[in-house]
Amino acid sequence: MHMITATYIATGEQPAQHLEPGTVADILWSTAVPADGLEHIYATTGRQEISLVLFHRSAHAAHAVAATDRICRTALQQAPALTGYRLLSPTRTRHPDDAPFSDRRHLMGHAKTARTKRCATSAALRTACTPKAPAQKH
Repeated sequence: MHMITATYIATGEQPAQHLEPGTVADILWSTAVPADGLEHIYATTGRQEISLVLFHRSAHAAHAVAATDRICRTALQQAPALTGYRLLSPTRTRHPDDAPFSDRRHLMGHAKTARTKRCATSAALRTACTPKAPAQKH
């Protein structure tokens, strides 16, 4: 399993909407495909950034990084809730099994929490995941 981190930061050009971590995770799940090998998503949100940790089951770290990049960029293009954010390049971090025991327990706790938050029924998700309408020319 590979653990990939990514961050959305507010661009400052448009006001960025404050989102709940579960909503962000649901948006990302909606753009993932089975070939991505996505297992878990952990998100934390602040006033100017959204921090992400995506866990992938794949043979190569490069595949996991590319999948995270594709998932996050697709979400930026399709989800109006992410307007006002930009993506910092995803990077591979060490696997929880490579971490000291206390850190490993902490990281795996996040993965377990993310797994229980995979609910796509909320009104916030339906609003956040509605595809953006193409810009109309006047």
